[in-house]
Amino acid sequence: MRIDGLRTEELTALISQARLGDREAFGELVRRHRAQMVMWARRIIGDAVSAEDIVQDALLQTLQKLNTLKDPDKFVPWLRMIVRNRALMELRSTARARSAGWTGWAMDDGMDTEQTMHLAQQEVDLRANLVDPADTELKRQALAEFERLFERLGERERAVLQAHALAELPIPEVAARLGMKSGAVYTALSRARRKLSDANFQAQVSQYVTGRRQRGLQQSGIVSGARYHWFAAAHNTMAATILETLLATGVRNVSLTDVMGLSGHAFSLYATPDIGLSSAYAFDWAKTMRFGWSNLGYSAVIFGGAGLTLRQPDELIGAMEQMQDSIMRGTPIVAWNVASAEFGLICGFDDRASEWMVTDTTVSGKRLPYDKLGRNHPDAEWFAVIPGTRHPVSWRDTLNRVFVQAVRHIRGHEKAILPGCAVGLDAYVTWIEAFQESKIADPLSVAYHAAYTAEARRNAARFLQARLTDGTMNNVCREAEPAVHHAYVSYTTVAEAWAALSRLFPLPFGGNSLGPGPAERAVRLLERAVAEERQAVDALEEAADWLERKVGRS
Repeated sequence: MRIDGLRTEELTALISQARLGDREAFGELVRRHRAQMVMWARRIIGDAVSAEDIVQDALLQTLQKLNTLKDPDKFVPWLRMIVRNRALMELRSTARARSAGWTGWAMDDGMDTEQTMHLAQQEVDLRANLVDPADTELKRQALAEFERLFERLGERERAVLQAHALAELPIPEVAARLGMKSGAVYTALSRARRKLSDANFQAQVSQYVTGRRQRGLQQSGIVSGARYHWFAAAHNTMAATILETLLATGVRNVSLTDVMGLSGHAFSLYATPDIGLSSAYAFDWAKTMRFGWSNLGYSAVIFGGAGLTLRQPDELIGAMEQMQDSIMRGTPIVAWNVASAEFGLICGFDDRASEWMVTDTTVSGKRLPYDKLGRNHPDAEWFAVIPGTRHPVSWRDTLNRVFVQAVRHIRGHEKAILPGCAVGLDAYVTWIEAFQESKIADPLSVAYHAAYTAEARRNAARFLQARLTDGTMNNVCREAEPAVHHAYVSYTTVAEAWAALSRLFPLPFGGNSLGPGPAERAVRLLERAVAEERQAVDALEEAADWLERKVGRS
């Protein structure tokens, strides 16, 4: 039996060790559950900073009351109850404080950082007789840690953070007191928060690495076969990295076309109103990865996703050990933005230097600090995928899933992760209107998307053709062969139209997408492509119906 990633016997052992005062055991319990505790607290309190405070207090209660827990199976509900009660107490105390007119520490005009920290220390000392001594000591340690992080800031950043975050003054008043413009205050706050976050991540990662060394775990590892091959120029880097991962683990009977088809990339199309570069990444990354790996016969452990950022060190540390274990097994990790804004591979690690070895279309074997994964820049998205165990797959079931998914997507029954982004057949309308109404944001973006979609539809045709010529369709559902052949012919025409559009607006120059001649020719090519795409989706739907009948009878 497993409880939130831990087997019951593992959890029992950790609880027993923690009861005896084993700090590492208690730390492991915290590491495994802290992110959940923050989520529980935030749902009640509604504020991320307050939620962190609540979790800190809840952890102290957990340590003090651990001996009262009789059944390890009930650890998570018991932990949730502690967090819930502490959060509700915080809500009630906040309400009482507001009714009494208390607004936190007041900041005198001349108060500096040292004085503010002194007030915080006084607050801890005043409560020393009301709480367990261990509670007070841990709070003193937390305050010392904050002071240490605070020293990383510049003088102006400290003053701004002290006034706004600690004294709770509004931005205009902070600006007036410090003789700054409001815009400069926002900039200083943003920079200070970023520095504090960086310092916190570095400290937590360093502690994790120290723990690995103390446990005698292997300090480095590399997947020597993880590299880009001839298809490194593929515009769809997610599909390319999936294939690279398979090749690195010794799989040789899968092609880029197979990956494009089985993951659904071959049949997808997204378009923002201005045909911006973000259109190529407007799909649900986690869902697409899970769908593709499952159809290839693998489970997948996924961290983060499109539009998600890495907020807490716990999220990164929770993923790191699994990633390092995967590398030791000889399986690289697919990740976003390891060197550039594309999908790449994490193919090695080095605890001594606290660095990953990463590879993508732009670099090979580059070093990336542990704490910068998912945090290369302030708005970086956090996404990493570890292929898991193999499971048997049936071509009949798999093709049915692929065709049904393709029909749903092309008919527009899925939503993009970007607001206003069109999907499937609706994306053709967006493309045509963009040319007719001169909405193109960037000629290079048009060139890239034309090449990207031409590659996708070319692989759609090849995928369907392969299932006809290798006997797959004949074996799994002979009745569906005519429909699959029809879809193959239609997608061949669609691919040709997109290839012609790509030649009209070639990479890396883009061409003149706003000129009347090229724009009119582009519209004619798109109208031809969408007519054939409608034929293709009808044929795929018919093939899916035949496969569904077979699946239902099997």
